[in-house]
Amino acid sequence: MAFRPQSLSHKRGFTLIEVLVAFSIVSITVLAISMKVSQSAKVAKRTQEITYGRWVAMNALTELRLKPGLPSTGRSDGDEEMAGAEWRWAMDISQTPVEGIRRVDITVARAESPDKSLYSMSAFMGNNTPDANLRPWSGWPDANTGGQLQPPTVPGTPPLPGQRPDPRRGLERDN
Repeated sequence: MAFRPQSLSHKRGFTLIEVLVAFSIVSITVLAISMKVSQSAKVAKRTQEITYGRWVAMNALTELRLKPGLPSTGRSDGDEEMAGAEWRWAMDISQTPVEGIRRVDITVARAESPDKSLYSMSAFMGNNTPDANLRPWSGWPDANTGGQLQPPTVPGTPPLPGQRPDPRRGLERDN
């Protein structure tokens, strides 16, 4: 018997072309996934900064709302530390066509780049009486309404229809 070498078509394995094609497909897939992960991280960081900017703006607006009287027109600014970062806010209060109502525009940016606004909001304010909106809450869950809270009891106000006074807890619901 003579020794015959096997032809190349019977050998098992991948050719160089097949390996290169498979490698390029895997490389493109890994590159696309890494780009999406990077993009998602950037979007999450941007969303976080916008959220903190909104909180800074709401804090500035809340401080203004707690001051008694009608806010005076003009521009003001300030710094605030939140979430380990320094934030810069600017507030512009302007007169509106409606007497006794002011427009408040607030913009927020990182302190290191105050010209790059991250968040802005507008609000309208009237004459503030901070204590007028503070009422004691005496509502409670009621089994007859599926656990819904009952309306609060404000001292000196009559009970709502379907409710009767209860000196122990406030108001009770008539069945």
